[in-house]
Amino acid sequence: QGNQLAGIAAASPPHYSKKLKVCLFGYGQYAKTIILPNIKKSVDIAYIHEIDPTQLPTKKSKFITYDTSPTIRPETACDIYFIAGYHHTHARLAIEAMRTGKIAVIEKPIITHQHDLKLLIDAMRQYQTPLFACYQKRYHIFNKWIADDLTIKAEEPISYHCVVFEVPLPERHWYRWPHSGSRLLSNGCHWVDHFLYLNYYSNVSHFSLQVAKNGDLNIFVELTNQATFSMLLTEKGSARLGLREHIEIRANQKTVAITDGSQYQAEDAYRILRKKRIKRLAAYQNMYRTIIEKIINHESGDSIESVERSNALILSLENLYQEHIRAHTPRLALETQYNC
Repeated sequence: QGNQLAGIAAASPPHYSKKLKVCLFGYGQYAKTIILPNIKKSVDIAYIHEIDPTQLPTKKSKFITYDTSPTIRPETACDIYFIAGYHHTHARLAIEAMRTGKIAVIEKPIITHQHDLKLLIDAMRQYQTPLFACYQKRYHIFNKWIADDLTIKAEEPISYHCVVFEVPLPERHWYRWPHSGSRLLSNGCHWVDHFLYLNYYSNVSHFSLQVAKNGDLNIFVELTNQATFSMLLTEKGSARLGLREHIEIRANQKTVAITDGSQYQAEDAYRILRKKRIKRLAAYQNMYRTIIEKIINHESGDSIESVERSNALILSLENLYQEHIRAHTPRLALETQYNC
């Protein structure tokens, strides 16, 4: 498998004679501000699907076919599907893309229900078409520094502890729909997946979740390689800069601290080993460029093991949270929520 941590570096824009055609599902704010600016120079945006016609531009490009269909049309002639719509549609669209021999690039969360995970894994085995999950922390330049600064040997345990603040969403925001899953599933998945990625998707030996009276979530995970993970996920605090995160990663009596995805510091017992600051959105840029470069070079996508183990753990934690909600929410409130 090689050293995956040392292998992540800034990818240069790919060069090729004929651009690959992309069909984008979901034309919301994330697609407009993050996905399209990072891929439009490397691929041909041929189709955009968005079921909400008010999201589509008033001045439409004559080179793009706009569509409000929520499903893949058989006549669509593209090479890659970028899937960034409603959460519960991600897995089914990816399966259909792979069934037609097309590459699927899926935004998080990849899965919202256990049944869809089984269907997706079965499709990956059957069709063997590349699939890429957009967990940008896997593509961060910090990963190479972590491996170097903590002197990590292959599959050596790396413990990971973080505090994450999220801006509270409006009551009717679609992220809060029952089918979308909780904030743990929709956003907390990033840190859970990063922890597993750094530990080569080692098997999980134990996990737990506690919900404080104020709504804070405390998550704990232990792997069979003895690496541990803890996350405090909160909506309490200042929203001045939006999402905030502080991560500490520990191994070999050394510590790496990462703040807001842009500030990096590594230290041992005697000195600071490395201190760097980069652009906050650099990981997104590197992720999309790396994925497109891999597709152009006919490289394999994410492994079945990484998709299965990461999403199985995330879904298990989500199930614990949903059980807590059902146990502590009055029946009338639940019925109102499910009818939304």
